[in-house]
Amino acid sequence: MLHSAKPYLAVRPDQLDQHPMYLNVANGIIDLNTGSLLPHDRRFLLTKMLEIEYHRKHSARMEHVPRDGDRGDKELQLFLQIAVDTP
Repeated sequence: MLHSAKPYLAVRPDQLDQHPMYLNVANGIIDLNTGSLLPHDRRFLLTKMLEIEYHRKHSARMEHVPRDGDRGDKELQLFLQIAVDTP
């Protein structure tokens, strides 16, 4: 039975993280195009997650993301700040 199910359970590496405008956070997925919070969905196959909660009206809570989640990449810092602060 397990052998029969194997093709349906496998995920190829190129299928992972194919949604660059989705940011996976503790309480959902932020659509960086709109700033809206979507529910977690395994179908997106997101493998990375920031251990913070996103609250649109209180986006200041994410101000630490550029310091903690970017490994010193200045362009990524700017991108994250604009994405988070965009209404």
